[in-house]
Amino acid sequence: MPAAARPGATLSQDIGLRPPAPFSRASTFGALFVLATICISQAAPVGTAGAARAPDIFLLSPMNGSTVNTTTVELKWTGQDPDGDPLAFVLEFTGGAGYNLTRRTGARNWTVELLDRMVCTWRVIASDGSSNVTSPWSNFTVRVNRPPVIHSVPVLEAKPGKAYVYQVVATDPDSDALRYFLTEMPGGMGIARGGRVLWVPSAGQAGKAFRVVLTVGDGELEERQEFMIKVGKAQTPAAEENPAPWIAAGLGVVLVVGIAVVWVLWKGKRGRG
Repeated sequence: MPAAARPGATLSQDIGLRPPAPFSRASTFGALFVLATICISQAAPVGTAGAARAPDIFLLSPMNGSTVNTTTVELKWTGQDPDGDPLAFVLEFTGGAGYNLTRRTGARNWTVELLDRMVCTWRVIASDGSSNVTSPWSNFTVRVNRPPVIHSVPVLEAKPGKAYVYQVVATDPDSDALRYFLTEMPGGMGIARGGRVLWVPSAGQAGKAFRVVLTVGDGELEERQEFMIKVGKAQTPAAEENPAPWIAAGLGVVLVVGIAVVWVLWKGKRGRG
């Protein structure tokens, strides 16, 4: 039989149980934090953590605002997807009448044949299958520059004291304005704006050869012409400028004629006497 209950004793004391200890403040805060985390995760939309991210697209070349020196232009771009999805691209290009195109491609470049002096605009759209990203428009200019061509053949001989003249004849395939320069020349030689080489060799330059290098440029490209000019020897005054031999010969003729006239007059006077 169980013992009789003692006056003032509780049921828990009677059956050997102790009342639970009160919760500490730290454990209470921890429990509330776990409960709040569970509530937030349950309230979040399903699939937010695994949502697909949009791809990135970058145009590489030609650079925006650049000028290309060829009519065969390769458009290059790159792109990547943060989720590692494969990308497809749509190229939109305009270069004037007849050069408007839209191309779908999986590559990251496209080559186009263009005309000189053309202004072109292009952009690329990247797609990962669920979202699209479009690059800004980029523009470039096609301007092919070819060097000038010299057609004239230089004069290779000069005489001391005489004017040397050589007119350079050159053209530019792109119709650019030409400029003429002498980068190596003998003393006293110069070149006019229109390509006219002028020189008067001095007596000290007689009998010598001089190297001449002239350049024709369009502001970017140049054409060179190199040649040697040989200056003749100075002529002696007796051979060209000294009049003494001619004067002596003339005086001789006058003297002979005078003697003949005197002889005739003398003979005629003697015959009358």
